[in-house]
Amino acid sequence: MKVNPLNRTDNLEDIQAIVTKASQGEYKVYPIVKAGTWDRLDGEILQTTAIKGDNEGDPSKIVAVYGIDTPDGYVYLTMADLEIYDGTKLLDDAYQNLDDLESTLEYAEALNNKALISVDSYFASERVFSKVEMQKAHAMLDSEDLFVSTSKYGELMIISQHADKETKDKFAYLHKYNWNDDDNPNERIADLVYSVKNCDIVGHIPL
Repeated sequence: MKVNPLNRTDNLEDIQAIVTKASQGEYKVYPIVKAGTWDRLDGEILQTTAIKGDNEGDPSKIVAVYGIDTPDGYVYLTMADLEIYDGTKLLDDAYQNLDDLESTLEYAEALNNKALISVDSYFASERVFSKVEMQKAHAMLDSEDLFVSTSKYGELMIISQHADKETKDKFAYLHKYNWNDDDNPNERIADLVYSVKNCDIVGHIPL
């Protein structure tokens, strides 16, 4: 994901102009999933918690930060930007923009079409936050209860919680393979799977 080179020390007015345009609908804002240990997380960057973890240093913590999609890359929003872009509207816009993306789910032949995948597609990992995409996953797998893996950024893998043992074992194996794949330069998110019920994240299981 390309990050806009502007910085808040030298280009604050330019960034504020971008935030203003986003608040007016000229640019789109999206949630961006990050590990809770991401080195750019601080008290300033705007974030919401997806998986709380047991403490601040818990590697299972997952957050969503928020980025404005500009021609020169994403501008991460900070708490100060809420003076320009109303927080409630910002969150509503971000998740509506995510829901509005074209679905990228497809059946995984490697798991005998008993799993769904979305790889290297636009906001693949964030789709777990999209009620529209999760509703489609429920329908495609004919299951109200799902396990969702986003081990590394740009990946999404889903199975029914009621899948047979062989499918669950393959799912866990592929999750671990992706997590440990050093040839894949994408950021690690978390070594866990989400438990999703009726489109909502209701828990997680460390792997």
